[in-house]
Amino acid sequence: MRPIVRLLSAVAVLAFAAGLPWAYAARDAADPTAPVALLAVGTAATLIATALYTWQEVRPGGLTLPEDAGRLPAPAWWAPVGVAGLADLAAGPLVSVPVAVLGLVLTCVALIELGRRLRREPGELNRATVRAAREIQAFGARHAVGGDASVEGVIEHVARGGTRIVLVGRDGEFGDQFLATPEQAARAAELAGMTVHEKFPAELVGRMRTGPYEWKRMAGMQLGGPANPRAAA
Repeated sequence: MRPIVRLLSAVAVLAFAAGLPWAYAARDAADPTAPVALLAVGTAATLIATALYTWQEVRPGGLTLPEDAGRLPAPAWWAPVGVAGLADLAAGPLVSVPVAVLGLVLTCVALIELGRRLRREPGELNRATVRAAREIQAFGARHAVGGDASVEGVIEHVARGGTRIVLVGRDGEFGDQFLATPEQAARAAELAGMTVHEKFPAELVGRMRTGPYEWKRMAGMQLGGPANPRAAA
């Protein structure tokens, strides 16, 4: 699905990049069909890509959705819709009234959605929490052993009011994710199906890969240093 979204996004960018200047150049032409077609292709590609991406992101996709959440939060779909609307609104009056009207409608829809989101109360189940949960699951899949992709770890407070989720894969490799609050970190771990301990049990410590570069990596990442373990060694 993501390759299709990327392809459609590229088509939209190219269509608008060609259609906007062409519309300006053809503003006095008798037949502005070409720039109108490019604007239509750019708008259609944007809307389809946005719909596919939003549909993919609101699906659990392996995450354990809590009972108190009807669905996962939608991404900021208003942004690409608003950009497409502004492009049509800027070029439409030069070559096509229907394109301008469509641009006005899309811009209004995007602004309404933006205003609705700004008024919404922030919650634990936000986009940052969902992204962290997906990263935890991806970490488990990368470090699975014998088909077991489970992840264990602890949640700890870090400086500046942040919260760190320390991850340990089945092969002993470790990683981490950072979130703003302990509640968000706990919700991300719950979504990912991660086992959270109050402190590292002896069995988990014994399984962890520890060596000079691992300890340097852990210290470096916590202090804002290099995230690449080899670069930190």
